[in-house]
Amino acid sequence: MARSSGAFGGWKVVYQRFNRWAKSGVFERIFKLLARDHDNEYMMIDATIVRAAPHSAGAQKKTASKRSVDPAAD
Repeated sequence: MARSSGAFGGWKVVYQRFNRWAKSGVFERIFKLLARDHDNEYMMIDATIVRAAPHSAGAQKKTASKRSVDPAAD
């Protein structure tokens, strides 16, 4: 069964590209360019669209709570 690779390619391709860009200074050049904008119009970098699967973010499993035999214990 083939996995869906999404809009940016498979995870390994995305990681390799990010790693190459980081090592070659692409992000440093971007940040320096953004820092030259004295109005700070483009300074904000937003990661709110980055979402992880709930289990990777440490979410608790949804399970039905079972009532005990002793109603006083609930």
